[in-house]
Amino acid sequence: MPRARTSKSSPEIPDVGQKTMARRLNSGANITIKVVVRESITLIRYAVRHSNDHSPLPLSQCRRTGSMFQMRGLAMLARLEHANLTVPDIDAAIDFLVTLEPRFRVRHDSGTSGEYRWAHIGTDESYIALEEPHRPNPEAQLSTRYSDFGINHLGWVVESIDDVCARLEAKGFREGFQSEDHIFRKRRYYLDSAGFEWELVEYFTENTEEQTSYV
Repeated sequence: MPRARTSKSSPEIPDVGQKTMARRLNSGANITIKVVVRESITLIRYAVRHSNDHSPLPLSQCRRTGSMFQMRGLAMLARLEHANLTVPDIDAAIDFLVTLEPRFRVRHDSGTSGEYRWAHIGTDESYIALEEPHRPNPEAQLSTRYSDFGINHLGWVVESIDDVCARLEAKGFREGFQSEDHIFRKRRYYLDSAGFEWELVEYFTENTEEQTSYV
């Protein structure tokens, strides 16, 4: 595989897989992405510089780094930015999500001064929007998963599913749907205090075809 040219003043830019990139982003490293197109092959390379700032480098900043972030002939793919859930207790929902991922932060909390309370929790790139019912209905009930129309669950890719499960169970959250283990992945489902189901998945391979194998 051809290697990217690097100047003497810049660090060596390693070739690493997507999982490693995600881990370094989550570790708080500043990431500079460089996309190189050579002989019709697109290679994604980036340099990692650790600093005292423990927040990932936002994609918007990557775009502003000029020549170090080059998108030659590549179109942006639509991505899911957020999901919006109406919940009976925002504080309880936040407690579940920060137990699942302690590095999540509350991006905004409207408080109780308005007509209803809402909050956004997640990262700079994606988040869960939580809202109280706009018109409280004491008879409102959670829809029956896999029977009624609507969302059955939301899924999170995690680095260590056993660690996440241990944190959730230590807080009293119970496991929901039982899933069989797969050679390339492990899945678990947990219910928050309101009864919403959340999927956790850990992949044991960086190969996309193996990750999405249905055999």
